[in-house]
Amino acid sequence: MYLCPDMLPTPLSEFNYELHFPIALMATSDSMATVKTQRRFTHSRWVDLIEVENLESDQAIKEVERWVDELGI
Repeated sequence: MYLCPDMLPTPLSEFNYELHFPIALMATSDSMATVKTQRRFTHSRWVDLIEVENLESDQAIKEVERWVDELGI
């Protein structure tokens, strides 16, 4: 496929965007089981899955802090 052939000397490959930055998905155990079966991105090495008992708990905040620390942010 040529996009603006007068501007680009070679054709562009088909768009195949893949994640290349860290993402965390946090869910309860029940929800996580459902998400894992229904969403392809949960199998990406770029997505960290974090299971917590309650999304509005101190545990959830601590897990996000731990994850960010692991990334070195």
